[in-house]
Amino acid sequence: MKKLTKFILIFVLVVCRINCLMAQWKPIGPFGGVVGSIASNTGYLYAGTSSGVFLSTNNGSSWSLMNVGLTNTNISTISINGSKLYAGTYSGGMYVSNDNGNTWTFVNNVFRKIGISSFAYDGNNIFVGTYEHGVFLSTDNGNSWKTVNNGLTNSLIKKLVVSGNDLFAGTDTGIFTSSNKGNSWSLVNNGLSNLNITALTVSGSNIYAGTFGGGMFVSTNNGGNWKAINNGLSYLYISTIAINGSNIYAGTYGKGMFVSSTNGATWTNVNNGLTNTNITSISFDLNNIFLGTQAGVFLSSNLGKSWASVNSGLINLEISTFDIKDSNVFTGSFYDGVFFSSNYGNSWNRVNDGLSNIKIQSMHSAGNKIFVGATEGKIFCTSNNGISWSLINGGFPKVDVIALTTIDSIIFAGTFLSGVFYTNNNGSSWTAANIGLTNTSVITLAVSGKNLIAGTYGGGVFLSTNKGLSWAEMNDGLTNLNVYTLIVVDKKLYAGTDNGVFCSTNDGKLWTQLNNGLTNKVECLASKSNNIFAVTNDNQIFFLSENSSSWIPVGVGLPDLRINSIAFNENYIYVGTFGQSVWVRPLTDIITEIKERPDDLNFSISPNPSSEYINITFLPKSTESLSLNVQNTLGEIIKEIYLENYGANNKKISIAELPSGVYFLSTKGKGWRITEKFVVRR
Repeated sequence: MKKLTKFILIFVLVVCRINCLMAQWKPIGPFGGVVGSIASNTGYLYAGTSSGVFLSTNNGSSWSLMNVGLTNTNISTISINGSKLYAGTYSGGMYVSNDNGNTWTFVNNVFRKIGISSFAYDGNNIFVGTYEHGVFLSTDNGNSWKTVNNGLTNSLIKKLVVSGNDLFAGTDTGIFTSSNKGNSWSLVNNGLSNLNITALTVSGSNIYAGTFGGGMFVSTNNGGNWKAINNGLSYLYISTIAINGSNIYAGTYGKGMFVSSTNGATWTNVNNGLTNTNITSISFDLNNIFLGTQAGVFLSSNLGKSWASVNSGLINLEISTFDIKDSNVFTGSFYDGVFFSSNYGNSWNRVNDGLSNIKIQSMHSAGNKIFVGATEGKIFCTSNNGISWSLINGGFPKVDVIALTTIDSIIFAGTFLSGVFYTNNNGSSWTAANIGLTNTSVITLAVSGKNLIAGTYGGGVFLSTNKGLSWAEMNDGLTNLNVYTLIVVDKKLYAGTDNGVFCSTNDGKLWTQLNNGLTNKVECLASKSNNIFAVTNDNQIFFLSENSSSWIPVGVGLPDLRINSIAFNENYIYVGTFGQSVWVRPLTDIITEIKERPDDLNFSISPNPSSEYINITFLPKSTESLSLNVQNTLGEIIKEIYLENYGANNKKISIAELPSGVYFLSTKGKGWRITEKFVVRR
């Protein structure tokens, strides 16, 4: 268990104070991100994401996060059955809502660690398909469950559908059917030339099956025989299928949407306005068609002839990197390219014209040029604020571009396993620069003067004094060689590792550990006015002022999600998350006045994690009275405690009413302030 950060603050000379009690973080977009499942029911539209469940009551014009009661927010599928809304997760069972998603209740401990893939309904019978445990059945409205897997030789269920009195299950070894509510199963693969079933749906007496690589099939005799129906279907990797009226819609893994009005005899590609062609799900509400994609939700009101993005409020993007200058904010996302804001992030535009790969890994600016690195060796450049991008990867290998930097007119790119490459001709050609680089798993690059510095996974830090022509290992004093991030601040080099932060005053020749207040792996470092911010692998942000040797947590109020990147302009701190887009906070909330911690005061919480109560201890004793606040990860105060005297003796506080999760206990006294994290685990 992580040792809890302890700090107390007293006044010293000049300038700056940390105020971390009520962090005023707020999400600002961009909007979109991977939507794994959507479902609609007469004006209520639901989107299942890795951040939880979103609801729109205006056809996607705006979205709200609806996660009350969801202790696992990695949603795999959403399904509606009458007045009940079900949400399945990838590894944490399923939840039910009886009030349109306002609150959720976990469904039965039998699903505690089970991934849910699909739901199907037959009268009072509820069938649940899982990723590893086959099919479950409830006959009493979900109160009790049993497995129904006799004859089901594949327990990885991708899709369940009911046709008449029969239940069908799609797997990666074909289609199984049961005519007795799952008590026994048999394979029905006759005519299927591809057995990797990804989608199933029913229309009257027809059953349609989508496959991964084999396109579409139809059965007109309850699965007795299958026939391929791929005329006009130019891409055979089907992700989802749905039927509305006389039209069949098929979504694909990368080529968008196809529609057939002839029972599958012919297909037409319908992608006008669809800026992301990785389709995950389809739903209908009256004349509206909604698509879940890797870039949010799209709407068509004309049978798919045109599509429009409807993502306002859907804070679900996986942000990888930033480049910020004054009010201009660029951010890269792992699956949806680059977004640009000219007004500090108040509004955003997707700027992907010319980006043939939108899986952005890195970003760097030099003068009026911005460079982005993507997967598969793709590097792009813009000199017009992203209006258009040019590919500049002549001769670059097909590897992910994880880091970018420049020295003069030379561009350097760091890759995992293939080392460092450079170009001195604006990307027309690239040359490997790995002489002396004994570890080529490069994660981060930094520049100190004219020196180039590379951080590697497993090999520590390397220095080049001749612009990449040769390298020398620089690990003296560096006790951990997994280097995730490097920054240069006031001629000092800082490295984030599995053992926290190290500092060097001579470009890596000698390192000193700088971990007072840090106990976790540091994955991201950034600086502002010689003040340093560190992001740890438990999703916390710490601050180190230029005149201090102690780190102080300042991330209270952020969602409990992986933080990938952090950046600044003169007014704000920006944080890119893995699943809830960008969050922002005024810098003046954080940097106001410097304080230091004395050695004679201690504060602890135990046990941690806990389920029923926590003990808090202050040392040394005091006759002061204290007010303590318990906050959730959104910074909301959910419990207040008053102590007349504190010190020496434990104070036992009940937490029995708190759901499982991460919380912060905050308090302050005369000239000091403390915030500590604790975990409720049941």
